[in-house]
Amino acid sequence: MNEEANKGKQRAEMAEKALDDTLHSAMEKAREYQDLARRQRKKYSIAKFFAVVLGVSTPTFVAFQTQHSGDSYKLLFSILAICLTAGTGIVTGLQAAFKWGEGFGRSMIAALQLDELVGSIKLESLLYRTTTDHGIKYDKMKELYDKTWQQMRKVIQTHSQSEIAEVTEPVKRQE
Repeated sequence: MNEEANKGKQRAEMAEKALDDTLHSAMEKAREYQDLARRQRKKYSIAKFFAVVLGVSTPTFVAFQTQHSGDSYKLLFSILAICLTAGTGIVTGLQAAFKWGEGFGRSMIAALQLDELVGSIKLESLLYRTTTDHGIKYDKMKELYDKTWQQMRKVIQTHSQSEIAEVTEPVKRQE
């Protein structure tokens, strides 16, 4: 009888460890998504900053160039105006084509969903971690383990699908 109790206890401890490892994996994935969101937001901010600065400065410079250009600087001002206009078009065109960093919201939502999942599973498992009935502990830890993996896969799959949809969306519109 004592040997059976030890086996039950070992199974329950193994199930608890498996759940803890899965929760740790989910937390790591959440941190990964947070880092990704931070990088994407930085790219997005930089691209938008240059688009706005160039978009505002180009008409201002063209207006300045037409009013204040002397004969000696007329060619220089014209070339600068053309370069600013081209630069504005290039930056906004590239931003529209490649959507640099626009997925930061989706990455942050995925990170938050994983954080919430870890917190709710930890809370739900507290009752079963302290029980002395190893059969119940094993069953509930296994159930929570399966639930964690299913929900974690769902969050990761949703994030991946939305990233793919964003990339393929312009291609579908052109067809």
